[in-house]
Amino acid sequence: MLLKDATSKEQVAAALADGDEELLDDIEDGLKEAKRRWERDPVDHDAEDQTNLFDAVRTDEFAEEVIRQSPSDYELSSIPPAEVASSLNNMRERRGGGRGKQAGPFYLNDHGCRGFDYTVPTSVTYYFASHWAPDNAEFIPEDIAESFWKDLSYRLEWEHTDRVDGDNWAHGEGDPVYVCADEDDFREWCRDVIAEYYDDLVSRDPALARKTFFDQLGSMDSKLADSLREAKLPDEELADLTSQWFSNQDEAYETIKEFVLAVTPTGEPNEVIAEWSKQDIVDMGITKGTLFENAPWKLIKLHAPDLRNESRLMNHCVGEKGMGYIDAVKKGEIEIWSLRSRDNKPRFTLEVDSDFYQAEGMTRSVPGSDYLKSVAGEHRGAAIKQLKGKANRTPGFADVRKTGDIKFPDEVIFWVNALKQLGADPLEVQDFSAAWSPYPPPPAGARGQMQPNAGEVCTGFDLPYRRAVRQNRRSSKRKSSKRRGSKRRTSRRR
Repeated sequence: MLLKDATSKEQVAAALADGDEELLDDIEDGLKEAKRRWERDPVDHDAEDQTNLFDAVRTDEFAEEVIRQSPSDYELSSIPPAEVASSLNNMRERRGGGRGKQAGPFYLNDHGCRGFDYTVPTSVTYYFASHWAPDNAEFIPEDIAESFWKDLSYRLEWEHTDRVDGDNWAHGEGDPVYVCADEDDFREWCRDVIAEYYDDLVSRDPALARKTFFDQLGSMDSKLADSLREAKLPDEELADLTSQWFSNQDEAYETIKEFVLAVTPTGEPNEVIAEWSKQDIVDMGITKGTLFENAPWKLIKLHAPDLRNESRLMNHCVGEKGMGYIDAVKKGEIEIWSLRSRDNKPRFTLEVDSDFYQAEGMTRSVPGSDYLKSVAGEHRGAAIKQLKGKANRTPGFADVRKTGDIKFPDEVIFWVNALKQLGADPLEVQDFSAAWSPYPPPPAGARGQMQPNAGEVCTGFDLPYRRAVRQNRRSSKRKSSKRRGSKRRTSRRR
């Protein structure tokens, strides 16, 4: 008997019990054909389509995995898990990545990647249509039906395993899908999470931010952390270093090393270039004002570690990283002089060529300038490359722009006399000549002859030392080239 000729389930069961081989073969052939039809055209919902990237990244488990896999230089273990989860929840959807969508640096992929890699378990649902079954499939015995469903796909669990005639659904575990992030992108994202958290912490709880900063620095270099504590920097500068540390530890570590070197006293006394007593100030015709009241004055030569403090007190960049002055002083190319009051408070800062007092016949060019010195005493003013007050203001003027009338004529009178005593022509000191047009100077009291020399153009300590500028530009070009190359490699990996 054939299955199509059967009239009931009981009839089929009885025939099979009697050993009807023709019926058994017909049932098996019918089920094999049903399986082939299903394999050719299964109505399925694929696992990857069921996986929602944003649902995956917004779970506590995913946040914990992000913290665990964070790179060593931007480890997220110091960030509260809730903050990491918040950063994940706040990510915006954007196009790109292996599945056409990205959440921050994360995207879906069928396989892992070299950076962040998180496996997402998936469920798969398959549908078996009733018209694929053979005629009279409802008469097939339950044991044969169950065997058919188990053979159809060993990974699936079918809803109805005792009948073959109706529509049937199966559920099972699909191929895993991976949430990935390329190595460079994941590292950058972790850096941004840290920076954002600590930027907020610096303003919200500065004390905790500084403590965390020193703890992390101390675990990396305890001696450096102790030296930085001993420097007793103002809160504002510590806040800047703290923010830089949380933004980029590698760069911040180098900055802090240079910083500590710059603020650590050498223990050596400062050479006194010149001194002016109160009587000397009076002899210049100055009988009131800051120069008179805070005399005596000393012009001292600063050591390289002194420049940072000079920069902080004078609000200019002579001691800042990357400006080049500290290195130039260490190499002996320039000297930095500071005019100090009786309370050791700076009033003016000078950049001076190191050969200012060299013997006759010196022909070496002044580093960073276009001048040449030939005979001692000649062109010494040109070797005084900068003469600046607080915030780079020009002597005599209220600001660096040299606008309006001269506000501090006593300063002009002082520097005319002081520069002559140092053996320099005041008119050859570019910064000073901007404030002084007539020469020789008028007698005391004739201050009305002092007028701004608008034709002079002055630089300031906020401009980098020229040699350092060239080196920084070359370094920036190299870094920029590396970044472009890194982006191209990342693009090819995607």
